[in-house]
Amino acid sequence: MAMHKVDLLQLKKLCFIRAAQPACIAGAIVLFSWVSLAAHIAKAASTSSTTSGTQTFPLRTHQPIYQNPFDLASGGASLTRATQEGSFFVNPSLPAFGHGLHRWVFARTQLHMGDAPARAAYDAYAKQGASKPVTEDLVQRALSSPVHLGHDTAFGYINRYISTAAFSNVRADLAVRKFGDAGIPQVRVRAYGVGGGGLGASFALGQFVAIGASSKYLEVAQAADNISIADVQDSKALASSLSGILKRGSGISNDGSVTFQLRSRRVDLRIAATVTDIGNTQLGSKLEPYRQAYNGGIGLTFHGRDHAAHCGADLRDVLAAYGEHWTFRSYAGCKVLFYEIVGIGGGLSQGYPTAGLILDLPMSRLEVGYYTREVGSQIGIEGRSIYIFALGFEL
Repeated sequence: MAMHKVDLLQLKKLCFIRAAQPACIAGAIVLFSWVSLAAHIAKAASTSSTTSGTQTFPLRTHQPIYQNPFDLASGGASLTRATQEGSFFVNPSLPAFGHGLHRWVFARTQLHMGDAPARAAYDAYAKQGASKPVTEDLVQRALSSPVHLGHDTAFGYINRYISTAAFSNVRADLAVRKFGDAGIPQVRVRAYGVGGGGLGASFALGQFVAIGASSKYLEVAQAADNISIADVQDSKALASSLSGILKRGSGISNDGSVTFQLRSRRVDLRIAATVTDIGNTQLGSKLEPYRQAYNGGIGLTFHGRDHAAHCGADLRDVLAAYGEHWTFRSYAGCKVLFYEIVGIGGGLSQGYPTAGLILDLPMSRLEVGYYTREVGSQIGIEGRSIYIFALGFEL
């Protein structure tokens, strides 16, 4: 603990000693900009309750199009230190820090399962001779508890200056509701999918500042409606209902970022600011655009001989472009790596606890985790407990 205090003092002295250098001045500008954005939080929070009732938004709001599973299970605060492929989607300036050219060749697939699908999958495995199909079991469970499912994939290459990736992100949430005076039950369907590919670039301005940008082509599909119980129980009627409410669109999403870093032998301090969907990402006439959003994060990394620990906090969509309360957009957590093989993490995502574990084997990576995603109008109303299972390949 004493060593960490000394290192933090060294970081403070370093900034003053090199204050005349352009890189450190640029870093101060980053800090000032981040604080200035944060100053608007109170104003944005006070207006969000009025704007959310009069504006319509896409189902995916401030969340990254793709996020590394270990980052997500460690609280979701990844703006200052995203794990591997996550940097392309969260903060494209991050690969510029560090030595050497090559970063990663990666391929990763993730399965996100809420309580009901997880129990259905377990029952199907435990009772392999059961006559009831898993899909039918899921429908029956949806009538008694919400069903949440998701699947993410990403593959590509990242080096110090250039990155490229192809990706997909799918989420579906089903919940029974009663509507009207008679209380007729219906299933509320909320589902979306985003897929595409893109390029990114990152450059270091000295050892203190890095800038980055990325551009991604997106294909988006979205479905949101209420379907009768009878249609849900009939596979053909369900397919017809879903095709009727499905909306599609496409567009180009552009992001920019800047990260300020101060380093000492055992402690790194980073402050990051990003702008996502610059100028609003138009998705055609049938879908609402992805709105331009400002994001800020701060993080500390502690280095040991055989381990490293990173703790960070992010506030996404600082100006509340989507009208969400700040509690929806707050993420914090820590992750610890031992011998670059085993990692554990945890934190608070939207105020809910998270936990994750990774096993980094030669050329492969296994990850499991747990987090909660709020789908209601307020935190604590409709939190979905979600389990992550991920398998990856990397070089």
